Amino acid sequence: MGIAPSPPRSKPAAGETSRRSNGARTTGKRAAAGTRATSGRAAAPTRAASGRSSSPARSTVGARRPAKRTTSSRPRKRMSAARARMLARRRRALSLLVAAVLAATTIWVISTGEDPDVRTGPAPTDPAAFIEYAVLPAQEEMAEFDVPASVALAQSIIESHWAQSELTVEGRNFFGIKCAGESPFATGCMEKVTTECTPSGECSEVVDAFRTYDSAEDSFRDHGHFLSNNPRYEQAFEHVDDPDRFAREIQEAGYATDPEYADKVISLMNQYDLYQYDDE
Repeated sequence: MGIAPSPPRSKPAAGETSRRSNGARTTGKRAAAGTRATSGRAAAPTRAASGRSSSPARSTVGARRPAKRTTSSRPRKRMSAARARMLARRRRALSLLVAAVLAATTIWVISTGEDPDVRTGPAPTDPAAFIEYAVLPAQEEMAEFDVPASVALAQSIIESHWAQSELTVEGRNFFGIKCAGESPFATGCMEKVTTECTPSGECSEVVDAFRTYDSAEDSFRDHGHFLSNNPRYEQAFEHVDDPDRFAREIQEAGYATDPEYADKVISLMNQYDLYQYDDE
């Protein structure tokens, strides 16, 4: 038995073919659009999730920022306070010391009836101690009468034999000033043996009267008064800034009969650097 042949396929018309093609393209575009939309919707949550998961690493909203490191003034304030306390303690200690010294001085004055700044007791015979003892009276004399302190110190050393002479020990006379004339500082006179020399250099012992004082200060002040109020020593006061010349002028005016007196005074001023005490 024979097989019946298939009927021949008819070709679509040209318009129909175009419509099918257009339909297929439209369907493809829709499918592609759907795919993209689906892909976009699926990616969005991923990006959102990714944004949420990375957010804490990038943002610190709501969290406290760590404080910046700055140089604190507290240690400096603590140091200043410690220094202030130390200074306060020192001031209190100094005040207590001053109060103690004043109290001791007051008790001493009340118990002895003497002013510790007035030298009424025996003078020290050690050279360094004697100079320290006599510096203040010599400078007070210089301030009041313009006699160089260096000259007064050297003369007091010679005349008192370093405070060992009888006249100094008993009468507090440091300059061998005699009783002739008036004095606002002397309290009396005392006789003693002394050595006098003539201009030719001949020396002999004689008894003469010398002034006495209540204190070393009075003896030094009387020395300045004696020189400054005696016209024959007027030339010496033209050289108060030159102690060596001052010493020579008072010798030439007759202060001492020893022809080497000025040389001895100048030698002592150099040996013990007494010039330093001319600067008050």
